[in-house]
Amino acid sequence: MKRLIFIALSVTLVLGMVLVPSVAGGDCLPLEVIKVADGPAEDFTFEAWRDFNNNGVLDAGDVYVGQVVITGSGTGIICVPWLGPYVVHEVLIAGSVYGQPPDQVGKPEKLPVYFYNEVQVQEVGEIVILKKDEAGNDLFGATFEITPDPKTGTGSLTVVDNGLNDELPLDDGVLLVTGCLVCIPVTVTETVAPPGYALAPPQPAHVTTAGETVELTFIDVRERGQIRILKKDEAGNDLFGATFEITPDPKTGTGSLTVVDNGLNDEDGTDGVLLVTGCLVCVPVTVTETVAPPGYTVAPPQPAHVTAAGETVTLTFVNTPPELTCGTVCAAQTAPGEYLFGSDQSNWFTWIYYYKGWGTEAVPYEYPIYVGQTTLCGTLYVYDDGTHVFVNYVLTDTDTCTLGGLSSYHLQIDESLDDLKKHIVNKSGNPVPGKCKYKGTFDPMVPETGWIETTKHDISGWSDPIYIFAHGVGCYICP
Repeated sequence: MKRLIFIALSVTLVLGMVLVPSVAGGDCLPLEVIKVADGPAEDFTFEAWRDFNNNGVLDAGDVYVGQVVITGSGTGIICVPWLGPYVVHEVLIAGSVYGQPPDQVGKPEKLPVYFYNEVQVQEVGEIVILKKDEAGNDLFGATFEITPDPKTGTGSLTVVDNGLNDELPLDDGVLLVTGCLVCIPVTVTETVAPPGYALAPPQPAHVTTAGETVELTFIDVRERGQIRILKKDEAGNDLFGATFEITPDPKTGTGSLTVVDNGLNDEDGTDGVLLVTGCLVCVPVTVTETVAPPGYTVAPPQPAHVTAAGETVTLTFVNTPPELTCGTVCAAQTAPGEYLFGSDQSNWFTWIYYYKGWGTEAVPYEYPIYVGQTTLCGTLYVYDDGTHVFVNYVLTDTDTCTLGGLSSYHLQIDESLDDLKKHIVNKSGNPVPGKCKYKGTFDPMVPETGWIETTKHDISGWSDPIYIFAHGVGCYICP
């Protein structure tokens, strides 16, 4: 009977150790932890576990009761609720430079625990980041964030190509980080892409053995936007028919690209709207109008620059009607040995002579037409049918100017030079075109008059030569 009572009392005492603390609620039994570290300061966490089976080993059945963090060497206190032995376990930070010390057994207020940490030889490798474009060319200018910092296992490390923390600073597009701790998985994230490129997705990296080189390749694709060209007149109306040259080609960055409204390389079918998509970001170009809509002059070139992915750069080219320069045009003689303008053809009284039969309708006689008496600008065709003279003005471009057209003509024929002067020359010796028997105006202007028949003069009884005054007003577009 006494043996049974002793056994029951023993069980009760054991249960009391588990369920009933030796101090009142809220009180603290101090378990002292003394830490000595012979290297750089780190945060050391110490956990206290109640050693119920009193075997000095942290195992099943032991209860966690509290912890303390000591930075570097120092002393800390863990508040524990019961008297008795405790197993104290040290927890190192990830990538710690220290080796793991064995667990220690202590008792509150009686037996402190003492930990001594020595710096361990770290096993390290390296991470190499290669920066490429889609064609495999090296790209310069990227920045990466490695998390956690592969050298410490905590925080993060920023690496800038040929800059901060890049240990290969003379090699564009290659970033090197050495001293990377073994068995510390990290994530490498591109935070800044080279200009004109999109960020590549993050990649994992993991040095698994001492001396290993982990190589990652990040491929960036070009960012693209588009250029829209609007073709307008001065009133803001759309104009159709222009052609543009974009230099360099905004899709490739080399050469040039020709864009024809609603034609070659135009990706918008609207009249007066030209669209080029797939334009590289950060490639400045010049847009030049090479062909204006009919009846207009080309507008000056404009720069364009897509600066961000998806951006639409819109340019408006305003065309104006051409500025015409108008002046007197006149026919000149071209018979062998004669000057184009003789000394007696003073001022603007220039004239030509024609012999009956020189020209036929099939093969008319030709005279050059000059503007300013010096610049060839067309041909005067002449023939006769024995009764009347037929004349046709045909104007062309000059060496430097584009023909706008003939706006008027003034034509006089006479049997003698004296008669010609008498009819159209004033007292000062200047011709008065308005006195000509044959004249006309054109609106719009024309490049040629067509055959003009001198019906008011019957040449059948005239002697040769016939004298002709063939003048007009020609208009040109000159640079």
